[in-house]
Amino acid sequence: GINAEYMGISNRTMNKSFLLSLLLLSLLSISYAYLPGVAPKEYEVADEVEVKVVSLDSIQTQLPYEFYHLPFCRPDNIEPSAENIGEVLSGDRVETSAYQIQMLTTEACKLLCIQRYTPQELSLFTEAIQDEYYVNMLIDDFPAATKYYSVSGPNEGDVTTHYVKGFPLGFVGSPDNPKTEPNVKYVNNHIRFVVDYHKEPKEFQGYRIVGFEVQAFSVKHHPVEPIKPNVDLKQIKKIELHSCTPLSPVTHVLCVDT
Repeated sequence: GINAEYMGISNRTMNKSFLLSLLLLSLLSISYAYLPGVAPKEYEVADEVEVKVVSLDSIQTQLPYEFYHLPFCRPDNIEPSAENIGEVLSGDRVETSAYQIQMLTTEACKLLCIQRYTPQELSLFTEAIQDEYYVNMLIDDFPAATKYYSVSGPNEGDVTTHYVKGFPLGFVGSPDNPKTEPNVKYVNNHIRFVVDYHKEPKEFQGYRIVGFEVQAFSVKHHPVEPIKPNVDLKQIKKIELHSCTPLSPVTHVLCVDT
């Protein structure tokens, strides 16, 4: 599959005024099935794979928001991007995003953007994290999903895999996580895309996407060179980090680095 990792720089708590977003891309080849009425699309190596953003939702409030209700990284032009009957009938506003990934191209520690936020903008994030909002995206009509594991079954140590639509915007620190501060909101500023694909040369040419998993992290990233206060953040296209390199991928250990 494709593995891509985007990330954002901040101290992860929502009391700082700038955020850098990064992506890690990963590829996994698996068997597949398609939804009825959805035509599969074939990709060649290095073809662009469009990442669409959909909505933010919460089981706590039952009140969905459009993706850009929050001041996320944006593309130069945000355009409606519903292309088929399924996306139209969902009722969600499907839009373009700033994410750029290519088929069968693995990338790590890729900068999405760096932004400075006002206190009012940060409060939008803190309120949404408190209300347990999830972020929803699409790749080739497959919704982003988060994988969870639980210990269950007749035998001791049996593990069951679960998937939840979307991925959490962030989380609230608690005494159960000793490396976080209780009641402090942490934004997931670093996400890893895992895109599953299938190849069947006897049936079609190229590769078909068959799944889309997102692994979300909250990371206190450390630039090798400090970002100067007066620099134009839009001009920064790449950044070298102590906290993320291709040989030292982000893990959940970094998630609790304060």
